[in-house]
Amino acid sequence: MMQAQWNKIGQTVFSSLWFVPAILVFVGAGLALGLVQLEEAVGQEALHRLPLLFGAGPEGARGMLSAIAGSVLGLAGITFSSTLVALSLAASTYTPRILRNILRDRGNQIVLGTVLGTFVYCILALRTVRSGEGEFVPSLAVTGAIVLALADLGLFIYFIDHIAQSIQAVTITENIARDTRKSIDRVFPERVGPRASMAEEDPIPEDMPEGVPVSAPRAGYIQFADSDEMLKLTTEHDLVLWMERGIGDFVAEGAPLATLTPRDRANRATVKRATRLYSIGKERTLRQDAAFGIRQLVDIAIKALSPGINDVTTATNCVNYLGDLLRCLGEREMPAIYRRDAEGQLRVVVRRPSYTDMLDLAFDQIRVAGASQVAVSLSLLGVIEDLASTSESPDTRRALAQHAELIRSAADSGLTDGSDRERVRRALDRIGHTNSG
Repeated sequence: MMQAQWNKIGQTVFSSLWFVPAILVFVGAGLALGLVQLEEAVGQEALHRLPLLFGAGPEGARGMLSAIAGSVLGLAGITFSSTLVALSLAASTYTPRILRNILRDRGNQIVLGTVLGTFVYCILALRTVRSGEGEFVPSLAVTGAIVLALADLGLFIYFIDHIAQSIQAVTITENIARDTRKSIDRVFPERVGPRASMAEEDPIPEDMPEGVPVSAPRAGYIQFADSDEMLKLTTEHDLVLWMERGIGDFVAEGAPLATLTPRDRANRATVKRATRLYSIGKERTLRQDAAFGIRQLVDIAIKALSPGINDVTTATNCVNYLGDLLRCLGEREMPAIYRRDAEGQLRVVVRRPSYTDMLDLAFDQIRVAGASQVAVSLSLLGVIEDLASTSESPDTRRALAQHAELIRSAADSGLTDGSDRERVRRALDRIGHTNSG
């Protein structure tokens, strides 16, 4: 199976709410059956000598297991309801694009899975209790149920604290920034320090050679593209693959993902194989799409600056994390647009965002939304000053200076207080001194 297919399966499984709980349910079932089998094999008389082992008769065992099963099922309902409430609050207060982060939260999944696993454990242990002739009381399994019930109580206390923390703005923005940094580490692993030059290779030609299109099998967002397999495929068949869409772009069903040239060497089998190198899903992910993390922070900042919320603190917090991510990106070596084989022959032309694209994504919408808030303008200019002071690239400094001028222009139009406009101008002067230094 191609890596793109494995990536799609992994995204579906590990980002879902059901996978970890399902595993823990099976663990609970196996533990119940295992303890009952162990007690039957060792013998109840030998086990009854152990201290603190459950020692009541069949009715007591049934009552205990039934009470624990009913209680933990109620805890499962509260846990599931609390998770849904957190999802609803996050979607309405911040942005719907962070729902995946809450769904895949391992703490929530483990709590829900442990509670459901305890319920299944109690049900399976309950069915082994026998009265009358051939009486059997699974004392070891009942004792295990009591231990699991106490553990569930502790996990539930943890869950209440965890879910309350997870829907706070500072926690959400920090988690997004952390996950985006991991994505940057995967996509741009090479650290080169302050960017020496933002100049890129020759731009992709507007009129590429005529070739065979690699069409999207379904509509959705490009989540993953296996560039190593692309290089291998094109080298084997003496082709060049021109990417038409980049990671994170939306494609309609049947729209071209890429073009294989020359036309006479691209057959149906190579096109089909090239199609399988892409993973397309209903939403963007951070697997190869670091820009999606920046997009999420921008969305939260814009939502916070909306008239109905007007949360400037959350907006500036997002701006600060954006500055950290942009500084991290500025220290990375951007992958080559043109990928060549061992003999230097062009094989793959990649589409990816440039550092300038990342700057535009991070600043443009927040600049407009926060034009009437001096704190937001100053925060944006502070990030630009920090980036300019750590960059050695004239191109990067020029792009940052252009954004600073746009922020000043937006602030002049949006700020009604003259002293606020003066503070913005002073911040702009500091950036000018940094760029000239």
